[in-house]
Amino acid sequence: MIKSACNIMKKATATTVALILAGSFLVLVGQFLTLGSFVPVMLIYLGFFLVLAGLTLLLITLVALLLPAVNQRLEHCQH
Repeated sequence: MIKSACNIMKKATATTVALILAGSFLVLVGQFLTLGSFVPVMLIYLGFFLVLAGLTLLLITLVALLLPAVNQRLEHCQH
């Protein structure tokens, strides 16, 4: 069980970073596109959603770390 808690936290952190980076990239691409269509707007909305999802996952991970049972399990992780 200890290994699974460590792996879950590692995967949550990696997923958070990936979501925030992908969302930021999409927002930047959407800002530089000057097409007369809805594509830049959809890219910006999708990027904003990805950044928001990444920050939400980061907040959930932080709240989970504050729980005593999870914190006790994670103390045995080898970094």
